[in-house]
Amino acid sequence: MDYIRQIEHKWGTDNHKSQKEIRYCCPFCLKKRGKPDKDFAFSVNRFTSKYQCFKCGTRGQLCKTTQAGQTDIELVAFLQDMFAEMSDEQNEELDAEYISFGQSELTDMAKKYLKKRGITEEDIEFYNICCSDEPNLFLRVIVPNELVGGFTDMYVARSYSKWVEPKYMNPDDSNKANIVFNLFRLPENCDRIICCEGVFSAIAAGRDAVCCYGSKPSESQVSQIVEKNPKEFIACLDNDLAGYKSNIDLAIKIKQKLPNCKVSFIPMPNKTDPADMGHENFLKYLDANKVPVSTDNFNTLLQFYSRKIGEF
Repeated sequence: MDYIRQIEHKWGTDNHKSQKEIRYCCPFCLKKRGKPDKDFAFSVNRFTSKYQCFKCGTRGQLCKTTQAGQTDIELVAFLQDMFAEMSDEQNEELDAEYISFGQSELTDMAKKYLKKRGITEEDIEFYNICCSDEPNLFLRVIVPNELVGGFTDMYVARSYSKWVEPKYMNPDDSNKANIVFNLFRLPENCDRIICCEGVFSAIAAGRDAVCCYGSKPSESQVSQIVEKNPKEFIACLDNDLAGYKSNIDLAIKIKQKLPNCKVSFIPMPNKTDPADMGHENFLKYLDANKVPVSTDNFNTLLQFYSRKIGEF
């Protein structure tokens, strides 16, 4: 596509996240959020020419080509026209091209599995947990992120049969490093955010918990959490070698970006996560084991973690 090539030529290709995705600083954030995007939150699909900003939410499809010889300022102004926001009718068509997973009601086996994991009926309704009629998602429970008309930006498909592998499946068309589970439900300036490693851990931790779909949160995920400006942040990644180090790294990053936020991390018991503990036991453990992070004790914490990592 000629316009994609011209944008790449003008703005570079250093921020390619994959073969199909380019990332730029969003030209709409200043107008819509009152502050510019500095974290390359604006994603452009090189093959479909669709775009989306993971901060201000602007999305649509490229419709024009750039002109040769434009300055950066002229190009941003041109992109604001080029990346024109779509009408409601066009957005409905775009929604229909989000990830679909053939949403269907939970089977009795799925309900039994969820109950065993400590998932309540209220949790099922709140998080839109369901099954799928897609053959490749057979014998799996689906935990979507933001769900709009049966389509989502990211889902976790967890098998509830020992005969079905792999244990977890994610959609091929989603970049999970750009999405923080459950974050869209939390308001700006919220009281607290607990960040876990997996979806089921986040559900067990409570309504104010999110997950980063892995042990190493991406810069995009950290930026999205920072945008919520929570009064308190608690890092609660899994207690393995990767999670232990990432837990302190995540807490430090949040503290550096939000110095007025009350930041802490939780050293979880070995081979145990919030989903293993259950909601009530986890909250008790959280209150008794939070380790505060401040701007003047990073080295102390790093030394502490170095010693703990040596115990593995």
